[in-house]
Amino acid sequence: MDRTLSEPDPRATAGETIAKQAGLTVGWNVLAGVLRFLSGVLIARLYSIEWLGVFAIAQSIARITSDVGNLGLDQGLVRYASRLRALGRYPQLRATVRAGILYSIAGGAGIGLLVGWAAGDLGAVLLRTQETQLTWMIAGFAVAIPLMTISQVLAAVLQGFERLGQRAIALDVLPQFVICAGLLALRAAAAPRMALTVSFVTAQLVAVLSALWFLRRVPLLSGPRSAPEPELLSYSLPLMLTSFLSNVARWGDVILLGLLSTAEATGLYQFAARIAGVLSIVTTSVAGIFAPVVSRFHAKNDFGQIRLHLRLVTRWCFSFSWPVFLFVALFGGPLLGLFGDEFPRAAASLVVLTAGHLLWSLVAGNMMLLSMTGYPRLNLINMIATVITSIASGVYWIPRLGAVGAAWAVALSLFVWSLLQTVEVRQIYRTVQFAPALLKPMIAGVLAALISVTLVRVLVGAATPMVTIPAAVLFGTLYFGGLWLWGIETEDREILATLGRRSV
Repeated sequence: MDRTLSEPDPRATAGETIAKQAGLTVGWNVLAGVLRFLSGVLIARLYSIEWLGVFAIAQSIARITSDVGNLGLDQGLVRYASRLRALGRYPQLRATVRAGILYSIAGGAGIGLLVGWAAGDLGAVLLRTQETQLTWMIAGFAVAIPLMTISQVLAAVLQGFERLGQRAIALDVLPQFVICAGLLALRAAAAPRMALTVSFVTAQLVAVLSALWFLRRVPLLSGPRSAPEPELLSYSLPLMLTSFLSNVARWGDVILLGLLSTAEATGLYQFAARIAGVLSIVTTSVAGIFAPVVSRFHAKNDFGQIRLHLRLVTRWCFSFSWPVFLFVALFGGPLLGLFGDEFPRAAASLVVLTAGHLLWSLVAGNMMLLSMTGYPRLNLINMIATVITSIASGVYWIPRLGAVGAAWAVALSLFVWSLLQTVEVRQIYRTVQFAPALLKPMIAGVLAALISVTLVRVLVGAATPMVTIPAAVLFGTLYFGGLWLWGIETEDREILATLGRRSV
């Protein structure tokens, strides 16, 4: 049997199940986040902050609409690929994957044509001062939407097979590398809008080709004939709406800021959002690993393991997000100053956005749990409430507070989402993701923050950009050293022992 389709080791403990994927998955996602951040720096430096704002708006539209084009299959196939694999129904698995790819091609092509046709109206409405450039870029990015839907579906298959490292390389690392390389290569040969558009479209093509390369050992187009999973679309379509609304909540702040503010403000905000995104890498990685694990245990009705993994995932996500939030709250301005004198103006937005990512770290497991165990409609209701909160608060706060108002809108919407999902998981599964073990990282973070700030003030007087790196090293050493001295959990020893193992 193909090793790619083999069933995971049923003897693995909770820590081993997730830890075996965590090392390279987190590493690849960190690299992708750094490259994503670097692309923002390149756009701001090679062109201008205004062009970064235009790029952010065009990319937001492409990201949001591609989630309609993939019909929710980017999440539906995670569940069914993992579930059918766990049950050993490989012919049906192949047929289900083939059906998902065909559906995504049709959906992506239709949405891409619609966005291209409406590009003029979208550009004129969203950024009136630069509607020509934005219209051109929206139309160009529309070409990439079918490629985006296909790559998302293929990446979902990789995730369902618990190949999270390969998924990160195909969907994030290589495309971001192509964007950075394209910007540098086309700087002198093409106008800004052409360089940005060609780089983005090429990156999406590379994502498709690399995902197909990783799936080459899975006979998607051959093998025994079988009917696909009959509930694939009925299960995925509510997820499509959830994913669409999730991206509206995620990227809608950028669009609203472009609509209600200026391209420069949007560019600075996008720069802060890129840094906040890099800082949430661990949460995204561990939550991605949790999804197929939940689906596999749910197929076997092992709810005890699901509850155990939920608390474990929450603790790991919080243990990395909490110190990041504290450091950004204390040194956010000097950190941004490393990249230019104009960027510290986004410090307040960065702190608020990082607080939102801290909330996300506490509930990321809940979302995956509800999605993978048959409650996509409940997630849809949650997301509707979240989007309404985000848009309403953004419309109110952005004209008054600018970019900081957009950040507060994101944080408030994440709070609403966190509260709803925590209550629902408590009611359905009689459990919560919180555990007393969360107190260890919480206290260790506060102590590391107090000592770091005190030493910086005593030694240099005030934090400056050049102090940021040594302060980060000091803070990290104090935090993780404190956790180590306090005593790490059994599952933590397992992840530390497996971080260097090959998971791709």
